[in-house]
Amino acid sequence: MAYDHIYYCNLKMLKIKTKKAQIITLLSLGIFFFAIIFFLLRGPYLSNSIKRIIVPQLENITRERIIVDKAVINLFPFYVQAKGFNIYDKDGNRLLWITKSRAYIDLLGLLSDEIVIRKLVLNELELSATENDISKIINNIKESA
Repeated sequence: MAYDHIYYCNLKMLKIKTKKAQIITLLSLGIFFFAIIFFLLRGPYLSNSIKRIIVPQLENITRERIIVDKAVINLFPFYVQAKGFNIYDKDGNRLLWITKSRAYIDLLGLLSDEIVIRKLVLNELELSATENDISKIINNIKESA
């Protein structure tokens, strides 16, 4: 009878080891998939996709030519980053140049089909637009809203 008890304890420990192995396996798979998603979001393929979505919308709103060198989505904290953000007028004169810009987006706003920017950070910007250019852009934005 003592032998049966020892066998039961060993079987119980064996089950614990398999549960630990399952937890470790699931945890490592979760980390692996998170890492893949993280690197895909920061890669050039998604950067080009973001630019194809965002840049035409901004051009329609401002009615000016916009060029973005690189765009990235970050998950934690959730923001969209654009490097090399340029705005040109129809004659090809540069109106605005921003080295790096970040728009921190509220996730709850995305659920209600609107984009709510909680914080906007602009680094090293150079504004060469005149007052007439700025008023024209502001009027274009008001007309599109």
